[in-house]
Amino acid sequence: MSLVSIIMPCYNAEKTIERAINSVIQQTYSNWELIIVNDCSSDNSANIVKKFDDPRVHFFNNKSNSGAGVSRNKAIEKASGRFIAFLDADDYWHRDKLIKQINFMLENNYAFTYHAYQKFNVSGQRGVVYSPESATYKQLLKTNYIGCLTAIYDTDILGKIYMPKIRKRQDYALWLSILKTGVVAKGLPDVLAYYSTDTGMTKNKFKIIKSQWFFYRSHLNLNVFLSFYLLMHYALHGFIKYLR
Repeated sequence: MSLVSIIMPCYNAEKTIERAINSVIQQTYSNWELIIVNDCSSDNSANIVKKFDDPRVHFFNNKSNSGAGVSRNKAIEKASGRFIAFLDADDYWHRDKLIKQINFMLENNYAFTYHAYQKFNVSGQRGVVYSPESATYKQLLKTNYIGCLTAIYDTDILGKIYMPKIRKRQDYALWLSILKTGVVAKGLPDVLAYYSTDTGMTKNKFKIIKSQWFFYRSHLNLNVFLSFYLLMHYALHGFIKYLR
């Protein structure tokens, strides 16, 4: 079993982080390390993490609040695994997520993969978000259908790749940087993770659209016409995803 490094940023996640960590500990694939970076939480998150007596769980603190991207990069820097996986502190995984996805990658020599996921909120389960069998750079520009909690990349093929230093859309930017090299991401149809819609920007659709516009214009440096074209696609796909 190749070592999998799981990247988990944490900020005021006392209500959800125990569930997230348990979903890692309960994996049927046992060769993993969980690297949690606390982004100056003001709640009880740190104490909850410290209760876990498992040598595979590693905990670090940021000196100042820096955002999820910086926290993830710090975790990637400390990672020792061949595979880099991502799980936010408010989401959680199916117990067979790692064994199915890592086998899928090894059997086919895939460098970058993702899978379907189930949405949920305080009211219960919502729809399942299915993704295409593959993703190219041009396809992903129109919409980000690679959920962060589903992504894994192989450092033996790609090396360590970090998120850009932007406050939002860091995961999306990382996927695009991988795909821009010509790599094609491959998807599993299995529902192997559970995504919370109760927290973060998910609750504010206007902020999502605004953030996406600035991502196209400022980070990718696309012209106004192409940015508008892509934004229309992104909004349409986002609306369809929301209806699920």
